[in-house]
Amino acid sequence: MEDKKLKKQVKKNTISLAHKQADKDIQRDEDLSDKGPEDELDEGELARLEGEDDGEMDVSDGGENK
Repeated sequence: MEDKKLKKQVKKNTISLAHKQADKDIQRDEDLSDKGPEDELDEGELARLEGEDDGEMDVSDGGENK
């Protein structure tokens, strides 16, 4: 019976350590870590924002310059 408890505890510890290591890896890897508010935007949203920054037309609003 104690063997099952020990195995369960070892498995739990292993999973916990794996999660901690994954968090460290994510923080170190700039491709995986959060850099700024635009990181949460998809490609279409980023393209729209970049177009607005450049003064280009946004056809979704009837083609008027922003």
